Amino acid sequence: MSDYGVLSIVPSVVALAIALTTRKVVLSLGIGVWTGMTIHHNFNPLGGIFDLFDKGLFAQLGTKSNASVVLLICIIAGFVHLIERSGGMRSFAASTGRSLSSPRKAQLAVWVAGLGIFFTDSGNSLILGPLFRPVFASHKICREKLAFLLDSTASPVCVLVPITSWGVYIMSLIEKSAPSGNLSPFEIWVDALAFQLYPILAVLSVPLFIAFNREFGPMAKQQALLQCVGREVNANTETERERPSGEQDAPAFLVTIPLGVLLSSLAAIFGYLWLTTGGLPNDKLQVALGVSYGAAILSAALLLRASGGKSFAWISTTLFEGVGKVISVVVILLLAWSLGDVCRMLGTGAFVALAFEGALPPALFPAVVFLLGIFISMATGSSWGTYAILVPIAIPVAIQAGMPVPLAVGAVLSGGMFGDHTSPISDTTILSSMASGCKHADHVNTQIPYASIAGVSSLVAYGVAGFVAEGWLLLGAVALQGLLVSAVFVWVGRRGQ
Repeated sequence: MSDYGVLSIVPSVVALAIALTTRKVVLSLGIGVWTGMTIHHNFNPLGGIFDLFDKGLFAQLGTKSNASVVLLICIIAGFVHLIERSGGMRSFAASTGRSLSSPRKAQLAVWVAGLGIFFTDSGNSLILGPLFRPVFASHKICREKLAFLLDSTASPVCVLVPITSWGVYIMSLIEKSAPSGNLSPFEIWVDALAFQLYPILAVLSVPLFIAFNREFGPMAKQQALLQCVGREVNANTETERERPSGEQDAPAFLVTIPLGVLLSSLAAIFGYLWLTTGGLPNDKLQVALGVSYGAAILSAALLLRASGGKSFAWISTTLFEGVGKVISVVVILLLAWSLGDVCRMLGTGAFVALAFEGALPPALFPAVVFLLGIFISMATGSSWGTYAILVPIAIPVAIQAGMPVPLAVGAVLSGGMFGDHTSPISDTTILSSMASGCKHADHVNTQIPYASIAGVSSLVAYGVAGFVAEGWLLLGAVALQGLLVSAVFVWVGRRGQ
């Protein structure tokens, strides 16, 4: 691989700058990918355009994991649109809203459900987003808040669980980087759990935010826009406009039965995978989601035909209408993946990491590794890519500096997670905004201030860890986060529901 030096960070910087200033995600990602391809193509702009499609968009669809995510998004979008057009979603929202009788209960329900769906980060948003959108609409909670809750219980939860693909992947990196000795990769991972400050704080922050019943920053503006300015609150305004005058909503069982089929199918397949493979392989998880949503679509179609009087022609047309609504999301994902590949081609992460290697005072090592992970992950939109770059560097440096290896691993994982959580080009960030039905730029802008409270608390704790690397630092970080949240909401927060 050629040494591109400082040029390797140009595509990410360009994409981030344009995204944050214009809020045009497709434009920013497209220009970022083209810039990187042009650099890689010996500064030939026409070659950059060619590679934008050849090595970028087309190549992404040729990858099994990427293609499966795209197909899953289309399948789920068709299913969601089908049950929304049936009118059953409104009936379901009304009945569910009565059981979740307050905005706080509705938000806590998302958090608890998110903890339960620990096996997949993308599945968290794709399953819970459509389910809770109408519930949040009935309680007049802005969609941006739902996107934040989904995003905060997706990757931050998965990275804390050893039996997921996240845990297996991280332990494989530790095994390749740590010398064989007293601790196995699993034991190092377990010891590093207490130092995964940001994921833990991000997950714990959700009930804290809910308890205060206040919003601040851009989130407060979105909530005020919903409540005071009169922005439509229906979870699917297109459906509301399309419903003929006087037509009654379909019964709620047109939603509850397909959802029951979905969840029971997932449980059966997961149980089968656990018994036959001893785990939940990531590629099989995607297959399980596809099969389960397919079964849910079939059950919904049969119910609509039998009790709703809908023809199969209407059902198929409605399904494809739903697919059409997520084409822009698919394009964003393809461009985000392409930018990640461009960063790997140019060696973005390696350049940033090596620029700091050997220049760190030992006491600042945990904090700087955390910040480095944030920068790389935010620039590339990939926490996994960040881990692959930093774990092999951080572990040897920690050993040489006399720092605990679990502390180094925890700092890497936390930094990569914070960057991924707040990056506008992260696939999980994109999926959270899509699943909640809000604009992607609005989700990014409203989430960053909330996530930054956990980020600041983590940074302070890592600064202390350079002098006293003890597990009780987590308790100190939790206490600090509580103080910061209290101060922010008391001073600048606006009361929610």
